[in-house]
Amino acid sequence: MLFSLLFSLTLTICTEITISISTGIRSLKDLFLICTTQILTNPPVVFFAILVASLNNIGLYWLYIFVIEASIIPIEGYIYKKYLTNKSVSPYRLSALNNITSYGIGVLLGLIP
Repeated sequence: MLFSLLFSLTLTICTEITISISTGIRSLKDLFLICTTQILTNPPVVFFAILVASLNNIGLYWLYIFVIEASIIPIEGYIYKKYLTNKSVSPYRLSALNNITSYGIGVLLGLIP
């Protein structure tokens, strides 16, 4: 489980930093904020996803994923709105783009046997 948590966190940070840079975020302070936000939000989300997946109830798992991912976007967006120095990027749009992309990459990697 620890490997899954660390792998997910590392992949998420790499993906979200890449997406953030491509949207115009260049400040090291802003990139550090994005990393810190992921360190705070990603491990609990992945931990509980692993626990829910262990129940072997696919419906419950996808409900959890939908609810938690839909909840994380405004939470991270609020953090970005409050603390990002780059004001040219919508913080909620950045959060949505980052989360949808990193989640999508995670799903694609999960399909690899």
